[in-house]
Amino acid sequence: MRTSLGPTPRRAAVGALAPAARPRGLRVPAGAGGRVGPVAHDGGRGRSGDSLTLSTGGRTAVALTNPVDPSDDVLNSTISEPGEAPAARVPAYADTLGHDSDVFDLRRGLRFGGDQPTVRLVAHRDAAWAGALFVAVDTRKK
Repeated sequence: MRTSLGPTPRRAAVGALAPAARPRGLRVPAGAGGRVGPVAHDGGRGRSGDSLTLSTGGRTAVALTNPVDPSDDVLNSTISEPGEAPAARVPAYADTLGHDSDVFDLRRGLRFGGDQPTVRLVAHRDAAWAGALFVAVDTRKK
């Protein structure tokens, strides 16, 4: 199923309300799975204050995290995948000097399902440049 994400946010200003990506016309069943992956650039590793959240309908946003990306420092110069193992790549430098390409599991945020899933990237202490974002969500249960 194809849906429109609307305009892609290019820069999240420090302390500003961040733009959000909202796939239109998408209903998500309770317990659905999915993944989201931003490609972004920001000011520095170890500097907290940036987050990626998911909300559905009028529910409270859920902070997305994985073993490499803490919920308050998702833009931490890493390349990651869901799960415990680091992303397999060559060269495998620990610090990518401001480049982030991460994949987050959405099951926790989609536990109750809903409509209007919204993904928001927020940067409170650094400027952040969002280059790309993918969202893959199960729209039917097996």
